[in-house]
Amino acid sequence: MADAQHNLKKIAAKKATLFSKGNIEYYVCTDCGKLYADRQGTGAIDASSVIIPKVSILSLLRSLFFK
Repeated sequence: MADAQHNLKKIAAKKATLFSKGNIEYYVCTDCGKLYADRQGTGAIDASSVIIPKVSILSLLRSLFFK
């Protein structure tokens, strides 16, 4: 659906941390509640696809010591 048919609000990307999940940048229609990956509102995406899992301690240690 075109942008003219949706009232899209941009949700900024947020980095995941050890304590909280993050998310990719995406758009949500304030009228119908569907999520979109692009500003044009083409092709709805699933809510689980925008979530970035918490950073694990193991992956943090790997990034610090094995660059």
